[in-house]
Amino acid sequence: MVSRNAPHRVLVDDGFGNKVWEPRPTADSRSDAEERRVDLVAAATVRPERTTWALEGLVPIGGVTLLAGQEGLGKSTITVDISARGSRGQLEGDLKGEPIGVVYASAEDSWSRTLVPRLTAAGADLERIHFVQVDGLANGLSVPGDLDMLAAEMRRTGSRLLVLDPLGAHLHGTLDTHKDAAVRQALAPLAAKMDLLGAAAIGIMHWSKAPTTVALDRVNGSRAFTAAARAVLVVGDDPEDPTVRVLLLAKSNLGRLDVPARRFRIEGRQIDALDDGEPIVTSGIAWLGERAGLRASDLLAVSSETEDERSELGEIADLLLEMTVSGSVTVADAKKQLAEAGFEKLSDSTLKRARRRAGIEVSKPDGFGGQRRYFRSVRSQSVVSQKTDRTDRTEGSDRTDRTVSKESAIDRTTTTDLNRGNGSLETSPVSPTMTPGSDVDFDPDGDVADLTLADLDRLPDAFADDAPPPSDDDLEAWAAEEVG
Repeated sequence: MVSRNAPHRVLVDDGFGNKVWEPRPTADSRSDAEERRVDLVAAATVRPERTTWALEGLVPIGGVTLLAGQEGLGKSTITVDISARGSRGQLEGDLKGEPIGVVYASAEDSWSRTLVPRLTAAGADLERIHFVQVDGLANGLSVPGDLDMLAAEMRRTGSRLLVLDPLGAHLHGTLDTHKDAAVRQALAPLAAKMDLLGAAAIGIMHWSKAPTTVALDRVNGSRAFTAAARAVLVVGDDPEDPTVRVLLLAKSNLGRLDVPARRFRIEGRQIDALDDGEPIVTSGIAWLGERAGLRASDLLAVSSETEDERSELGEIADLLLEMTVSGSVTVADAKKQLAEAGFEKLSDSTLKRARRRAGIEVSKPDGFGGQRRYFRSVRSQSVVSQKTDRTDRTEGSDRTDRTVSKESAIDRTTTTDLNRGNGSLETSPVSPTMTPGSDVDFDPDGDVADLTLADLDRLPDAFADDAPPPSDDDLEAWAAEEVG
């Protein structure tokens, strides 16, 4: 338990004989009147050290990481999931195999009704998860004022991860979170303490409503938050699948920037009540694997869409799916058909977003001066299936049965070790319908799934874009030969 024996404000002399209230100085602050010493340290005397990670490539040890996004997208549920895996020694990073203590400071969620049920459903070792009390009251942690006492408690409990949810609610009340200098007065000591403890801090932040597609500019408050943080993670809806969310890296000062995004869904879970009463309903993260090539700006484009824009994108996506139901279509023909349907002034960016939403890919030109073609990817089946499921429910299907939309061929053939209970984010092939290492997948009904761009590049000349669409028999024969 953290205890504070003095208030945050003290009476000081303003130099004119008046007593005024000022914030209590932190342990590492000094007045101008105090004697200070400045030393220069030769770089040659500093030993290089590699960056270590609590979560490989995403959450560095010894610094502050921000997790930002709109409300309701699962940021807190993600930190609960990370905390649970850390308590079991199953974080994919330098702490793997080492169960660690976790300090979870939440200013928004109930310990008993929200956090403990979520942690339990995520398989946490609750003996290693610690909430924060200040002077006997839940929450109330103040950064930087309480850092020395917090650090002592983290050492005592072996805690290597600190979650501040949200970060702004745990900063000293006198700090203006819209001023760079004030934010740095809190984050610099916080990062220094994490470095001394060999721990990582994750601070949850919300996005502002600023009209920008630059992720770091959308984080609420001063730009110093993202400047001082060593890594910034963002959460948003998958631009190509509105039923899926993604966690991706928007900034990293200490590692690679091309870390693949993690796809996930929030799923309902329940745990047994301690009093043998009704089960407690809660939620958790179902990780769906990685996705390369996604940028933070893609998520912002989705989050800034109006209802009319979403409706328009849905209509265009439906038309593209109709055009490609029997095979590929040239981009020129597709644009012509869209214009005839009333989308004469369709921008390239809108068309691209609608195409991604429908799971439609674009082929390379078929030779010099050739045309590019739209064709369905394996993910298109997921989009069609989800639409079918929604239609079935609307037309009176049994609402007591939990209807789950079909996954794409890729999702059906992979699962996560996390979903099997060992906490890993890595995907593994599990479907007997797919030959491991192959690029061609067959769906459970025995039909050849739509080909990806990688598959199209490997097609023989007989299957080029200007040739008649190959039959399923032709594709099966070719795929069998390729897979061996």
